[in-house]
Amino acid sequence: MARRTTSEEILAELGAEDDGLLTRSIGPWTLEKLAVLLLYIRGFADACKKAGGGFYVDGLAGPGLCEVRNAQVEPRFVLGSPLIALNTPGLQHRVFMEMGEREEATLRQRAEPFGDRVTVRRGDVNRDLPALIRETVPERAPCFCLLDPEAAELHWNTISEIARTPARRKKPELLILFPLEMSIVRQFPTGGPLELGAMERHNRTFGNSRWQAIYERRLSGQLTPAEAKSDYLELYKDGLDQLGYRHVFTKPVLAPPTPTQGRQERYHLVFATDDDTGDKIMRYVFERGYVLGLISGGQKELGI
Repeated sequence: MARRTTSEEILAELGAEDDGLLTRSIGPWTLEKLAVLLLYIRGFADACKKAGGGFYVDGLAGPGLCEVRNAQVEPRFVLGSPLIALNTPGLQHRVFMEMGEREEATLRQRAEPFGDRVTVRRGDVNRDLPALIRETVPERAPCFCLLDPEAAELHWNTISEIARTPARRKKPELLILFPLEMSIVRQFPTGGPLELGAMERHNRTFGNSRWQAIYERRLSGQLTPAEAKSDYLELYKDGLDQLGYRHVFTKPVLAPPTPTQGRQERYHLVFATDDDTGDKIMRYVFERGYVLGLISGGQKELGI
């Protein structure tokens, strides 16, 4: 049985040198998301060998390199999701989409050494990504798609369109950042009705208005904050079930402890696949322990 990669080894693999180009600022909790991606994409590529290698799609790619905010210990700079994919052997192709002009230009520059093994496009994830997948990913090729919004900019219709990509034997696997604590819950006032704009944003996020019943029960005191959050998450998962995914499960990502408070939930990772091997790999990746956080006092949690 292969030895488990330790948290210290994961941090070492994620660590990068500053190349002087544009970076994305991240909180230390993002290291756990990047660790999940690092371990899963490696297993995905290995599982796809007989199919000629899988395709990786990143719909909100960013510039490729990240800087951990207020990091007092190494690593300060870490690989973003595109560079993790570019450095993963065995993948057949990587497809990156980024809307920001500077971010896309920087990512293109960082991806240039990888030649025809990567496609970089500037575009909007909701408007352009489903068409890019149809254009670049062969119908029979395994496909793993990361959808990593910073807030609630990802629309449910986009997820639905990707899942229903025509002529595919298996739906693309999805790893979605669901910004429950970072964005969605914060937009629910506890003292009165929602504004029309907020209602429309939530409808786009969930793909329906069923979230309103949860919100009304929370507003009336029938649900605690924790119960309401659980119901919102289950509603989102149910949408993926309705799209026909056989395996759908989630992982909370928590901020590391600080000198004044314990760990707090930041968001949830939601994984959906039709593939039994993908299900097995990601369950292991989700359930194993990670101790990666860099805290403001300059201390690092003990590694696992």
